[in-house]
Amino acid sequence: MIDNWTLRTEILEIAHRWPQVFIAFLLGSLLGWGAALIFPTSYRAQTEIYVAYNADAIYRNPDDYKNWQFEELDAYIVSNDVLSETMQRLRQQDPYWLDTKIKDLKPNLRTFWRSAGRWRLVTDWSDQPHATQLSQTWTEVILEKTSQAATHAQAVLDLEAQIAAHSRDEVTIRLQFTQLTQLKNALETWRQAQDPAGNQPLDTLARWRLQFLAASIASQVPVDLALLAEFPAQGDPASAYFPAIDQAIIALDESVAVVERQLTDLTAQREALLEQWKIESQASHNLTAHLTIEPISIENSSARPVRSTSQMALVGGSLGLLLWALVWLARPLYKAGR
Repeated sequence: MIDNWTLRTEILEIAHRWPQVFIAFLLGSLLGWGAALIFPTSYRAQTEIYVAYNADAIYRNPDDYKNWQFEELDAYIVSNDVLSETMQRLRQQDPYWLDTKIKDLKPNLRTFWRSAGRWRLVTDWSDQPHATQLSQTWTEVILEKTSQAATHAQAVLDLEAQIAAHSRDEVTIRLQFTQLTQLKNALETWRQAQDPAGNQPLDTLARWRLQFLAASIASQVPVDLALLAEFPAQGDPASAYFPAIDQAIIALDESVAVVERQLTDLTAQREALLEQWKIESQASHNLTAHLTIEPISIENSSARPVRSTSQMALVGGSLGLLLWALVWLARPLYKAGR
């Protein structure tokens, strides 16, 4: 009966049945050892790299940008660009890899990281020499590729600064072009509205407006406008202003043409910089020049078995003991049900 069950009694009974316990452990160990022989273990190699980020102060949300950059780096490490170069070098080193595809490598390559600092690059493969070879080659390619990407990323930053400077210059030149065009149109409009004879005296308001336009032209056009500086006297007819106005219009025409050429050149230069920026941005693989990636350990990456035969035997023996214990504990319930 279950009511008569006591721990002391069970312990004594188990002690008398120790051969059964030993046999359960032995059988489980043999099964674990056999499973290790039937299903051979893979080998794991590990290298470490140092990753740092040093641009926290220049972004509105530096932590978000930093984490995004780490994720981009993590994705690039196992990208086709890195793995294709790794595969090419492996094939040059050892004919063993000739039939291996990139898709065969990806499931066996992993990265472990939390933030900046040590990043672990873990490689699993079916045999020890090739696991070590794969790990070292993969790490070397990562260091070279990320160094190249950082160079292109720095070029992206430089190009962005140049593009921004060209954009500011374009704004300034466009503003100057607009001002010169407005001044020219204002003078032409006044000139066309005047009587060709120009015998009527110029009224005071119109004279002030011409003086204002003359001052504006003098600040915009780098030519000698002495005729504008020597205005006709108050009450002189409009025809007295015609020589200065005509010369000012000619000077403005020349200045507008010069500024228009400058604007065209700046636009062409900016578009060329944008094309170069696209090329460098693609070559940077979305990585930033603010990342620092250095090796920590490459040579000491000899692969080790993921699980040993003794571990499998121990696990099998433990499972054998657990199974025997479950059967033993179920005995009182079985007896009670009979």
